[in-house]
Amino acid sequence: MLRLAAENSSWGYRRIHGELAGLGYQIGASTVWSILRRAGIVPARRRDGPSWRQFLRAQARGILATDFFCVETLLPQRLYVLFVCATRRCCCCRMVVRDRPFLRCRSGEVKLEAA
Repeated sequence: MLRLAAENSSWGYRRIHGELAGLGYQIGASTVWSILRRAGIVPARRRDGPSWRQFLRAQARGILATDFFCVETLLPQRLYVLFVCATRRCCCCRMVVRDRPFLRCRSGEVKLEAA
């Protein structure tokens, strides 16, 4: 653990904990923090850049939410619905309803059909 911290000075205790867990060691993140603290290794500084909240706020105009679902009708028929919504405006950008799936498989390829 101390060698990982020394060789990777930009890693924090959570990253070291994740690496140890990936190697099969069952140890808590707080235990890693305690051991590093006792050894005099200070945690890595927070990287410069936006927080997750700031990033999402800056990208909100370009984020789209999509959903795909099936609707069973009273007749023995199934309809496929593709729904796209702009998260910034909270409005439906596009909704397509078809009687066959949107994906078609030919010769091993899967591609999206034009709606």
